[in-house]
Amino acid sequence: MNTFKRSFLASGSMRSGWRKAAFALGAVVSMTFSACESYVGGNVNVDPTRPAPSQVTIQSLLPSTILFTANSQYRVAFLASQWSQQTAWQQAGGADSHITSGDGSNSAWQSIYLDALTTLSRASLLARDTVVQAPHYRAVFNILQAVNLSYATDFWENIPFSQAFQGQANFTPSYDTQQQLYGRMDTLLREAITLLEGNPRPVPISPVPGNDDLVFRGGTAGSDRWRRVANTLLARNAIHLTAKGSRQAATNALTALRAGTLRSNADDFDVPFAAAAVPSLLLQNANETVQGRIFTILFSDYYMSSMVAMNDPRLPLIARGTPTTNSDQLLTSFIGAVNGNGTTTMGRTANAYITPLSWYPSNPLQILTFAESKFIEAEALFLEAGGTPTSLGAPAAARTALVDGIRANMTKMGIAATTVDTYLRQIPSADSVRLSTIMMEKFKTIFLNPEVWVDMRRYDYNASVFPNLRLPLGHNPDLQGRWIQRAIYPTSEQTRNAQAFRANWTGTNAAYAAEKMWRDRP
Repeated sequence: MNTFKRSFLASGSMRSGWRKAAFALGAVVSMTFSACESYVGGNVNVDPTRPAPSQVTIQSLLPSTILFTANSQYRVAFLASQWSQQTAWQQAGGADSHITSGDGSNSAWQSIYLDALTTLSRASLLARDTVVQAPHYRAVFNILQAVNLSYATDFWENIPFSQAFQGQANFTPSYDTQQQLYGRMDTLLREAITLLEGNPRPVPISPVPGNDDLVFRGGTAGSDRWRRVANTLLARNAIHLTAKGSRQAATNALTALRAGTLRSNADDFDVPFAAAAVPSLLLQNANETVQGRIFTILFSDYYMSSMVAMNDPRLPLIARGTPTTNSDQLLTSFIGAVNGNGTTTMGRTANAYITPLSWYPSNPLQILTFAESKFIEAEALFLEAGGTPTSLGAPAAARTALVDGIRANMTKMGIAATTVDTYLRQIPSADSVRLSTIMMEKFKTIFLNPEVWVDMRRYDYNASVFPNLRLPLGHNPDLQGRWIQRAIYPTSEQTRNAQAFRANWTGTNAAYAAEKMWRDRP
């Protein structure tokens, strides 16, 4: 991304969308274009392949914002999955060693701010327009805003939002606190629920998403599913606050779930890429592996070991194929890379790569699933009953939710019911369930989802909750033995919005990376 675009990142200038949904509004750009046209004459700066801002519709913006949101998740998860030891870097001394820099998170910041939130700000205004009046579009835009805000605040903590996206009115927006952002996400989601309840076509008649809704394909059923997504996101955000009081967080999460959560895999918030003009970023990453590139990720030893220990039937699906030829080969053993040490250590060479033939790159990107909602429910029921990281025993309903979550994910991956049943017989009875039972099954199920890193941090990387979890080899010495808590702000933000950045943080990058967020402090 060039310097000019970066300078507009935090200020909220408008940028291109998904193909036809493209608009770029900046004061400097406008003046330059006007001067050029006055000098040359004619409408020389009009691109006939791009609609003018006045021609952009909510129907064209919806698929853009959905795809931007999927890309934002991947950009965040690329680093978060390494820090939570789901994945590992192919070489020693990579990001999975908790190496931090102002450049490592540039792509995530760009995707969330320059693409998703900037476009969503424009889309929300358009959906509120007195002429358009599109409450159902507003609701979906609200939900997508809340999702992108969660990616951002759970990655960096405090971020510009309430003063952002004003263009030339404010090039240096101040930062909202994480507490304020959690309140804002709550408001966005509750407003979305209200907008989606009742008649799907309010009077006067207003537009309702159709095939431009890439997730649920619109209609009455689509509106109901988006409402259930919003409730489940409220539950997800509520359970994030276990450090503030585990029982209250659990009660809040259960209240949101009981208001109407996801009912089955059919309600999953998945983003398909099969017919998209560009493939998913995960598939691009998998193709990089096949091409022999070294700057990519593969399954970690911690992730593989946790699955091998229980003979998890998902293993042959998620680590399918060979990394160099992409031939459809089934592995007889599954060895991940040791975090911080690259693909080879102690005579063992990693073979569990993410290739184009493995399950995750060849299926829709999963943002929020029925399986995850059941893990949230299981954890909430466990905590509401007084469970702790070291206590033994859970309510029967917690075990039922846990089993339902595992079954949902395995069924979605196409594993035979009899095979699923065999695996589920290993799950302890309710009186022997621990918090680690729930959290490790969730860890294995929601692969490449930033939620895993949130879970680890809110439980302070507790080995009672995540057994055998250890700091990576070659751990970043600047962190002085402390676990990583957040990503470093991009260099562009630190320089272009320096005053607001310094008002937010005056210490070193290393100290910032190891500082617990508001969310995770009692």
